[in-house]
Amino acid sequence: MDTTANIRKIALGRPVFDREEAEATAKIFNAQWVLNGPEVRRFEEEFKKYIGSSQATAVNSCTAAMHLALASLGLKAGDEVLLPSFNFIAAGLAVCQARLKPVFVEVNPRTGNLDTGKLKKMVAKSTKVKAIQVLHYAEYPPDLDSVLQIARKHVQRVTEDTAQAMGTGYAGKKIGVHTDAACFSFGPLKMICSGGMGGMVTSDHKDLVEKINSLRSYGMDKSMWDRRESQRPWIYSVTELGHNFRMSDFQAAAGIVQMKKLDQFIARRKKIASFYDQALSRQSRIDMFHPESKSEPVPLYYVIKILDKTGSLRDKLALFLIEHGIGASVHWDPPLHLHPLFRCYGYAPGDFPLTEELSKMTLSLPLHPGMSDEDAEYIVGKIDEFFQQGL
Repeated sequence: MDTTANIRKIALGRPVFDREEAEATAKIFNAQWVLNGPEVRRFEEEFKKYIGSSQATAVNSCTAAMHLALASLGLKAGDEVLLPSFNFIAAGLAVCQARLKPVFVEVNPRTGNLDTGKLKKMVAKSTKVKAIQVLHYAEYPPDLDSVLQIARKHVQRVTEDTAQAMGTGYAGKKIGVHTDAACFSFGPLKMICSGGMGGMVTSDHKDLVEKINSLRSYGMDKSMWDRRESQRPWIYSVTELGHNFRMSDFQAAAGIVQMKKLDQFIARRKKIASFYDQALSRQSRIDMFHPESKSEPVPLYYVIKILDKTGSLRDKLALFLIEHGIGASVHWDPPLHLHPLFRCYGYAPGDFPLTEELSKMTLSLPLHPGMSDEDAEYIVGKIDEFFQQGL
């Protein structure tokens, strides 16, 4: 007898779409523009209004956003960019693709973000460091005040990977306005989803965004949209070694609808996260991440720490949950400095002990607006069952 059919299935995350997104994207089939057109411009306007930035430019992924943000800072090939090793691979790829050198920083285990004390020491001992790429891990900002103070004294330029922090606040403002450029993701597991993938760069630097606009469209001095009313719209000049990182109007149309639902999504996520907080606090083998005092986190992933530095207990719990239909995952193991791609820079096991320990402890539980209260209760019940059985 097959018992798997009776197991509850709960995804780690999934987009929540309905008829409104379908109708909005269907209209694009009959529109004159389907790529980098009016819906993209409308999405950019809506997004920068929400974040509070003066500029916003849409691209086809957050990876592209990070790449273009770094490429638009005026840095030279081989300049060093500091970033936490406890990170998603896209962050490291973006640095390399911008022809810069990734230099990893130790983690603060309380937040999962870069340790600003270690950051300060690394900046002080190298004249090659020209930028810092900040991560907001699982919606928790690092100590941005300290990062910006270090940047003003030494490296000047700071960008943010804000893929996990849409809606999160810091010092009374939304994440996305504090640094030179902030990069957002609209992938299927993010706060909003623009029909698959998508990204956005926000900034208060008009010249930086203008360069990104050129780079996202092959390096053209003017996009087709900007040339549409000129006497010879086919004429353009290529001024940069650019890319085809443009967003489609299908993506933008879905993103605009998702923005309308954002407050509802956030409220639902907060309710589920609050339930997790209370229900899991009684487990002695589980610890939580702790936000900086000035931050106002909005939960995207619900990440816990399993108090076993070997990773064995975390792995057993993850597999137990998956066996019972719960889409648990890990963000991230291994850390970036232990990926073969970055070994060419001389990194080896033991270089960042806190980062390596944390990568063996973290476990991400399902959290998305499509979850029911019963789903959350089922997940907590299975975690309780695991520890009660001593598995």
